[in-house]
Amino acid sequence: MLPQRKFVKGLDASTPYNNQPVGTFPRSSNLVLTKRGALRAFSGSSTYSLNGGALLPSNSGEVIEDIFLLQVWGVTPYYIGIIVDPAGPTFKVCDITAVSYTFPTGAIGQLAQGGNAWPVGVLSCRPKMLQFNNQIIIYGSQGNSPFTWNGVISAGAWTANTVMSLGDFIVDGVTLNIQQVIAVTGDAKTGAVVPTFATNIGDTTTDNHVTWINRGLEVPSPITNSFIPVYPQWSPNQAFAAQAIIQVAFYSGALAGYWQANQTQASNNIIVDSNNNIQQVTAVTGNAQTGAGEPQWAVAMSSTTTDNNVTWTNQGPATFYNFTAIQGGTTGQGPQPPQFTDTVTSTVQDSNIIWQNTGLTSNSALPPRGAKYAIVYAGALWVGNTQAYTTADKSDGPTVLRMSDLNNPNSWNPINVAFIGKDDGTEITGLATFTIAETGITPTGSLVVFKDYATYQITGVFGASDFAVIQAQTDMGCVASDTIQFLPGYGIARLTHNGPAIFDGVRDRLFGEQIRPFIFGDDEEGDITPLTPGSIAYCYGAQTSFPPMYIMVGNVGNSNVRALNRMFLYDLVLRAWIIVDLPFAISMIRQIRQQGSGIALNVVMGGTWDGAVRYLGNNSPTQSSTNELWRDVVTAGDTVPVSSSLQTPSVYGKNTSDKITMRGIYVRGKLLNTGQMTIDIVMDTTKVTGMQPNYFLGNNNEFEAYLPFESEGKTVYAVIHATGAGEIHEINWDIEEGPTSPTVMA
Repeated sequence: MLPQRKFVKGLDASTPYNNQPVGTFPRSSNLVLTKRGALRAFSGSSTYSLNGGALLPSNSGEVIEDIFLLQVWGVTPYYIGIIVDPAGPTFKVCDITAVSYTFPTGAIGQLAQGGNAWPVGVLSCRPKMLQFNNQIIIYGSQGNSPFTWNGVISAGAWTANTVMSLGDFIVDGVTLNIQQVIAVTGDAKTGAVVPTFATNIGDTTTDNHVTWINRGLEVPSPITNSFIPVYPQWSPNQAFAAQAIIQVAFYSGALAGYWQANQTQASNNIIVDSNNNIQQVTAVTGNAQTGAGEPQWAVAMSSTTTDNNVTWTNQGPATFYNFTAIQGGTTGQGPQPPQFTDTVTSTVQDSNIIWQNTGLTSNSALPPRGAKYAIVYAGALWVGNTQAYTTADKSDGPTVLRMSDLNNPNSWNPINVAFIGKDDGTEITGLATFTIAETGITPTGSLVVFKDYATYQITGVFGASDFAVIQAQTDMGCVASDTIQFLPGYGIARLTHNGPAIFDGVRDRLFGEQIRPFIFGDDEEGDITPLTPGSIAYCYGAQTSFPPMYIMVGNVGNSNVRALNRMFLYDLVLRAWIIVDLPFAISMIRQIRQQGSGIALNVVMGGTWDGAVRYLGNNSPTQSSTNELWRDVVTAGDTVPVSSSLQTPSVYGKNTSDKITMRGIYVRGKLLNTGQMTIDIVMDTTKVTGMQPNYFLGNNNEFEAYLPFESEGKTVYAVIHATGAGEIHEINWDIEEGPTSPTVMA
């Protein structure tokens, strides 16, 4: 007998059949390594919820873009999803309740800005969700601002003289913001008259014995920008470095000067005062000169200020434009500024400085115009790839990285912008966070930015002394942003143009050579269907916990690039790959980590066109470990038993001319429920398929399946097909020895 056992190194499809490393096998489907050293049938799937309680027909168009477990303070955790409504088509946010949800009638809101819906069916717009500062951030569009939402879907109206409890919600009928109780005193009652609620997110309102906090609008809404940028104004004989920014005041298109002592003025002259208001000369007497000291300016609009022999009238706030030094130097002697104009992109020579108008100060403080990628790092929201082109104000573009203010997704300092590899012709393709640790040094966090063929590491934050952007020593970036996962003890895994790779903060290495033919194809054997061309960018990634595995899902054989049906699972303990083939298509997969749940981690999958939300295998709390069934398969009914297959390593003579005589093959393992097994035998070029072995059952459901097969040749291998739950522990070949003993790769 020649044994093959201890399959602890998993699949290796890149090595020839007759040269398999010990502990590997060349082909398999739906057999996993959860039973260490054995191969166990994958545990299938279970259903969490269906649209209307039933499966939708194929190509219904209702793609589930993302599923997220909303966990904000005061709200019972529940699943929300972003789903394509084919009637638009539009993206809508939906409450996904257990067993059955209603869509689109039960949708919370749609992703539309200024009447324009986010575009559906394009790679530049794939909505995702994350949680930040007790808000849900919805991002994923290259040309549409991210949305925020507080996650509250059932809040009533304010009522007078009502006892409230901590965490209660109401809808402010004026602003339509959600207000939540964060403190009560005395009898905990509201007042007799509705208060004027705070309009800014995070601000509080006192209402008799109740304190409310503004949680934002009750429906997903585009982020705003409360940040007001303040730059220095022009002054004579001042040094400015290249890229420095100043503010210049205008009024009705005219340049505003600055107040000067003992200066002769004429009617209608304008200046900007110390309050940034426009003051205009409306009367002069005598020599028409200003005083020796700057007056106390009137702050009310249309009010006047007497300044020696000049009367100024307040015309309201000045209109400021930003001017950026495209050439550094020192400003002129003045006393008044050079002839700045309010024409955007215009330039002016100021001594040896060249200033360029880079837009209205208010416009320069716009929130991100888009956010194809987003992540929380160092207490702020970071977004990347915000527009398909670099905007005139240099605030957004395909290589732009922006940072919000601390704990505030609605405040964006326009200075906090960086271009990542601006001139290399590629765009940002993903973001990840990472902790750098060295012996004897306190671990420090860093942000990793991926492009198509480059990786950058960012330490610190904008404005900090340790802020730095460092390009990693690798030519690999990321070609499928949704495959990015941080793997404890490894680093950041993702799919690159060379295959799966891991960046550990220093080194960037490939770790998917064993499955390369399943990704890119195999010209030698020709029996593998690789991922569908054009679908690579849509691959998705997640993790499981039992056992710890990295998952990457791709499209095989589907014309719809979003229809993902092949899983590549990398066991983080055994460092081995296996493959799972799904009988249905999914569009996304995510590991759900519920606060306070300990080890109860679920992996959820959203259907590409059937409206199903499924749990993956044993990561479901309702899925039995011995119930290997695929749930909710459109073409085959409610359930389908999991089918698995294994191609054994080849057995051959020691020398190329040696022949071996096969008498039969034994398969030993364990039955977990009733199942069937057939075996194909391939001797040299002859293949006999569909043979059923004889079964011998032992204790504890252990079995031995024996297939007698008389044949002679130089090389032989078997393909074992099984249906249902079971384990394969070892394979034994009944081989008659020839002139030299046969060799088996096991």
